[in-house]
Amino acid sequence: MAKNSSLFIFQKDLRLDDNPALNMALSHETAVIAYILDPQALGGQASCEWLHVSLSRLSESLAERGIKLILAKGRLSEEVLKLAREAAVDHIYWNRSSSPYQRSEFQGLKKRLNQNVKLIPIDGCYLHPFEDIKTQSDSPYKVFTPYFNSLLKLPKRKPVAFQNGAKSIDRLASLSLDELGLRSKKKWAASMMKSWQPGEFHAKKALKEYIKHVESYESSRNTPCLEISTSKLSPHLSHGEISPIQVLHELRDMRSTSLPWMRQVVWREFAHYLLWHFPNTSLEPLKKEYASFPVELNPAFFEAWQKGLTGFPIVDAGMRELWHTGWMHNRVRMIVASFLIKDMHLPYKWGEAWFKDTLVDYDEASNIFGWQWSSGGGADSQPYYRIFNPESQAATYDPDATYIKNWIPELENANPKDIIRSVNLEVFPYPKPILHHGKERLKALALLERFKKSLNKMEF
Repeated sequence: MAKNSSLFIFQKDLRLDDNPALNMALSHETAVIAYILDPQALGGQASCEWLHVSLSRLSESLAERGIKLILAKGRLSEEVLKLAREAAVDHIYWNRSSSPYQRSEFQGLKKRLNQNVKLIPIDGCYLHPFEDIKTQSDSPYKVFTPYFNSLLKLPKRKPVAFQNGAKSIDRLASLSLDELGLRSKKKWAASMMKSWQPGEFHAKKALKEYIKHVESYESSRNTPCLEISTSKLSPHLSHGEISPIQVLHELRDMRSTSLPWMRQVVWREFAHYLLWHFPNTSLEPLKKEYASFPVELNPAFFEAWQKGLTGFPIVDAGMRELWHTGWMHNRVRMIVASFLIKDMHLPYKWGEAWFKDTLVDYDEASNIFGWQWSSGGGADSQPYYRIFNPESQAATYDPDATYIKNWIPELENANPKDIIRSVNLEVFPYPKPILHHGKERLKALALLERFKKSLNKMEF
């Protein structure tokens, strides 16, 4: 066995800077640097399109530094084992993930490795190790604000610069990027990517550009037609092209004015924290009793929601933005989620799966957390009886229908007030509302009451 040889496995950390596990692997005499595509750990078509471009740019960045990126495809534990044996490494590094599947794969790998090989997980993707943040009773937080306050008291971690001292092992067989099969054959996926620039360089650039506007975040965050209302860093964060440590480090001199946006960065961290401590949330609600909440299975409603043809303009605008760009403004995400769950009474899992397939910023923890939050069955959830009214939401956050008209061009010449109220739109090629919000709201509340009564008869 070669001495002082290492293997590093990229996962959701496709960057060179602030990647401590990568640095540790490259501190050895020789190193294998690899990305393993495990179909079980992938997002949907949109995030795979992003991943294809991101891996291409990562490979180029490594090549400029004399490092070959080895690409493999298959079950994570199996492929790591193959690479470790073929390269005869004695250390394997990776950045710990909140993903239940990836955690189980590395746990299984421990049992199969030669006892002389050290398997070394590093906390390099999150603000702090999840075990460090607990309540006074030594249990995980389930409510965001006390979690946030507890995290703020911990020492601030600084990003680490990329360091390379190893000789890259490039004799191993590697798939080509195209052989990974990440690109969709559907035209919409390629078209969607025209809106984005993946990669570490562009992630850093996007952060620096948004910091110029971060002071206006609190006042603009809920206005979907404003470009500066959001940083659009979420796909860069979800693929690990930039770390939350790097993001907060850039805000170090402006904490008082950037605190509202900082909370959103930590909100994402909270989702990963919850998935780490409660891995079963990938399969069922955190509040397990909500698995039995009554739902309806209406494929026609679901298809109308997917295509942005519900007759509720703010909902349809959001769903069309998602289809065309692989992204949706956060305020609108909450509106369309509430509509699916509480107006259509569909299973939240249907929405969760559609977002997984169509979001370029798909993130397992955030997606689970967001949909369970909307359904009432997750951590820090909104009360189930809080039902978003599409009309009042549009009137408050898109009063001139600027956002709606941008994504529903058939309503370009309609009166904004009529658009918001979904009235007098018969002359335009736009569908009538497929349901009555007021009636469905009352139905949702009635379902909630029956659900509460059923819980009183059950034991947990």
